[in-house]
Amino acid sequence: MASQWPVEIRGRAKVAASPERAFAIKMPAAVSDRLDSLVEKLEVVDTVDGEHVVRRGTSRKELLAALIYDAPACRRELLKKLDRYRRAEVASVVIREKQGDRILLAGHRPGPRPTSKG
Repeated sequence: MASQWPVEIRGRAKVAASPERAFAIKMPAAVSDRLDSLVEKLEVVDTVDGEHVVRRGTSRKELLAALIYDAPACRRELLKKLDRYRRAEVASVVIREKQGDRILLAGHRPGPRPTSKG
């Protein structure tokens, strides 16, 4: 199979519609949990025939791409963010409600996350 790289893209093309590259990473479970919580906040709940229907507002992939897109390009600002991340405690990362000092991080299989129940 021939490689598609390098690839030339029009400067005014939409970033979201440009060619994709694989991006497989492992991240701390608390950060992954936060990403799931952020994606859940973007879900849209409609009522259809009296029942709540959850439509996905985005995906982990799209939200992560948007956050990287919006990251500062300034070295000093990036270093500040990196330092804050390195000093962060699990309790400050997890968005959902915590009970006591222990935090249960549920695992899940690879692939799309199930939508929340509205």
